[in-house]
Amino acid sequence: MHRSLSLSVSLLMAASSLVAQSTDPPAGEPSPLTVLAPMVGTWMARGEGFSSTLMYEWVLPNRLLRVRNSLSNSAGDQFAEYEGHCAWHPSRSLIVFWTVGRNGELHEGTAAWRDSRLWHEARVSGGELEAYRSVLHLAGGELRYHARYGEPATDASLLESDPLLYRRVDQ
Repeated sequence: MHRSLSLSVSLLMAASSLVAQSTDPPAGEPSPLTVLAPMVGTWMARGEGFSSTLMYEWVLPNRLLRVRNSLSNSAGDQFAEYEGHCAWHPSRSLIVFWTVGRNGELHEGTAAWRDSRLWHEARVSGGELEAYRSVLHLAGGELRYHARYGEPATDASLLESDPLLYRRVDQ
């Protein structure tokens, strides 16, 4: 169950950081977050003994993205809930994110876009984990999510893990 909770939070953060630019846009240019438009909506995945429902919505269009995740066990009972936000950090030229769980744990991190994938790292306060790393790839209408929790992870080891597959449910 703990791994499922971290998985959902990590995915929230990863998905919110799909950015192919590494510098601030010139004045008047759209925010680097505009690349997140394909993520807006509701997505669902089924893992071993749980399901996850992700909802992405703009709070401030192309500036602040709200991400919510609800996890339920195989009987349909909700056991975890997270809400977070993603934003472009202009002075650091990267995506930052933070997510709070119903139990009060706080996830903070950064993300980078490379090799057509979103790579992110997060630190956790007030939870069982201290950190995790994950990668997200949007392909063929699916969000493919790979993660490693509480242990150092190379790019290769992340990609070797079996992905959790999210499918859009609001179209």
